[in-house]
Parts: sequence; C-alpha cells; structure tokens
Amino acid sequence: MTTWQRQYDGQNVRIAPFMGLRPFHGMLIGAPEEVVGAVRSAAQAPFVGLTTDGNPSPGLYSPDAAAPTVKPVVDAAQTFLGLVDQLDYLQYVQQPFDSWHRRSWFNAAPVYMPAGVLLDDMRPEQREAALSVVKQCLSPSGYDLVRKSMLVNEAMGQLFNIYTDTFREWALWFTIFGTPSTDQPWGWQLMGTHIDVNCTVVNGTVLLEPLFLGAELCEIKADPYQGLSIYGSERDAGLALGRTLNGRQRDRAVLHPSMLSADLPPELGGPVDGRHIGGAGRDNEVVPYAGVPATELTSEQRVLLLDLIDVYLGRLPEERRRQREKEVRAHLDETHVAWIGDPEKVPFYYRVHSPTIWIEFDHHPELMLEGPLEPDHRHVHTIMRAPNGGDYGTAITPDSAVRQ
Repeated sequence: MTTWQRQYDGQNVRIAPFMGLRPFHGMLIGAPEEVVGAVRSAAQAPFVGLTTDGNPSPGLYSPDAAAPTVKPVVDAAQTFLGLVDQLDYLQYVQQPFDSWHRRSWFNAAPVYMPAGVLLDDMRPEQREAALSVVKQCLSPSGYDLVRKSMLVNEAMGQLFNIYTDTFREWALWFTIFGTPSTDQPWGWQLMGTHIDVNCTVVNGTVLLEPLFLGAELCEIKADPYQGLSIYGSERDAGLALGRTLNGRQRDRAVLHPSMLSADLPPELGGPVDGRHIGGAGRDNEVVPYAGVPATELTSEQRVLLLDLIDVYLGRLPEERRRQREKEVRAHLDETHVAWIGDPEKVPFYYRVHSPTIWIEFDHHPELMLEGPLEPDHRHVHTIMRAPNGGDYGTAITPDSAVRQ
C-alpha cells in the first residue's frame, strides 16, 4: 500500500483507497454508496423508533416541567435565516418540518447532495449565526465538544494533507426544518463527518436525540493543535464501571470478549458502523435488552452507571438534562449495560439501554493510519438516542403536527 511520507505518532499515514472509501467531488466518502442508500431509504420509512420488540411503549416522555422560554433559540434561528440572502441557499437551508431529510443523516461526507447549506460555503456572519443556533441548544460543555470535534476534523486535514475537503472545520451541513416558532414544532440539523446533531424544538422543550459525535483522532499531538483531547470522559466512565464487575456480572455484561472483526458476527465487525447498532439509518431498529441489568448491580455500581449516563446527558441544556435524568432514573431497574471486548481496558465497546435512554460508545478502526483495520483507542464514535419514539421529539410532538 502506498503511504504518504509523513508519520503521525510513529505510524505512516494511509492514503490509498481502502474499504470502499473513495474521493467524490474532492470529499472522503465514509461508506459504499449502497450503505448510504440504505440510510436514505430508512429515513423515508414511517417512524417507529428504537424498540425491543417493534412496539414503542407510550407515556415515557414529557416536555420539560420548568422549561424556560425558547424565544432565544427562535430569535437565533430567525437571525440566521434573515442573513441568508442567496436565493439558491434559501431553497436548501430551510426544509419542511416533515421532510424526510430530518431523519437522513450520516456520520461521513455523503455521496449525495444533502439538504441544507455547507458551513464552508457560508459567509462568516452567516456561519457564526448558524453556530449561535447550535450554541443556544446545547450545554456549554456540549457546545465545546462539538466545536472541538470540528477542530479535530480540521487538524486531521492539515496534519495529513489528505481529503482536505472533508477533514475541515466547516465541512458540515446546516438545515432548519419548519418555521422557528415558540409554539409550533420545528428543528435544525448539523451534519457531517463525526458530527450529527438533530434538534427538535417543541412544547417549550429543546430535544437533541439522536446525537452522534466522534473523532478520528481523540488526542492531537502535533502543532498547532497539540493538546486537543476529547472523549476521554466517555471512555473513562465506561472503564470505571467495567472494572468493578465481578465474575457473574461480567459473564452477563460481556456479549463478545473480543473486538476483532474475525471474532464477531459480520454485522458487528464492519468498518462503517463498527459495533454500533443504533447509528445512521437505524431509527426503527428492534434490539432486545442484552447485558447485565441494573438490578444485579451493587448500589455503588448503580451510581457509576448513572455517572456514565450523566456524561452524555451533560451535553444537553440544563433543563433538558434534568428532565432526561428523571426519565432515566424512573426506569433504572430496566436498564441494561453491555460490553464488547474487555471492559477493563481499551479498545472496547459499551451500550446502555433502557426504555428511555440508548447510549453507544465504540472504538473504531484507525482509518487514516497504516496498520490493521481493527478497533483502536484513538478513533471514537458515540451516539445517544431516546428509544420508544423519543428521537426527533416525536413522542411529545402534538398529533396535529405533521410527523414522519
């Protein structure tokens, strides 16, 4: 395999085509076209939500009990739209609330032209206005994580000098769905490599599931980005709980002891989704509970489980985090946690699954550096969902609103 002549962290940089990745209009494609096609097809299917048996349980979600006004969010979105004066941009950047594009997201540069407008194509003031909308809807730490993930993409392109149209800070599509309003459902989406933020604003509540965030290199060791480090909290919280498991708990919690693709079923060892089963195009996935139930954890381990969940809930604005925490605690006994690989050391995968929360953490293969295409501690994917119809705010969106 041909490699670029630079090295990063002692490894050559991979530049030859691999795993179906290929340039497309200068961009890196993260999956074969048939995979992205399946995502688009799934987005146009009637929405059910992630369930254990195909039947979503009702009554699990409520609007935030003490939600502040969403007017600042609406104002930010209206300010952004007011700055979009290019007629061609207006055709793409604002879509109907019931558009299937709201569920068509992918964590790599797509092989199709998505809805929305690329941040890279916006004027600086338009881009800043778009980011203001994002900032209004995340916690400070959540917004910081998104921005750092964007910078890691830029660092990848600059350090490796390959696929620079994909590995860029602003290589993300931003879309408004519906009309920003304080009393009618609407939303927005930020989509690109390793970043998929899906926001719905309804009933005075800001909802952010599904939320996919990740990075090809979680720690940058070269100037000018040296010291940039992300997703350590998600890793460490998993290790903190995994290291407490006794023999019986471990037998139930570990679904597969090896992370190697040859040791896993084909659907869990691929280079696109890795071990994720709730990623892009999986809105209606049927997944029975697996792993060790919280009822078999000690009180100290249950605290560690809640600490792990809180790492992800901490990405949400405070009022939403509190409401989600109530929903999680109400079903803690039904919560299951599972691992693939050794729960005491990296690389590994873990999943938290309950009626109201779905979390996946996966160490992916290091695609840009030479070596075996097997899970590596530097490449992380995370996803958080709201099962049983909670994704995209569907469970609390009024029946009078058009929903897909």
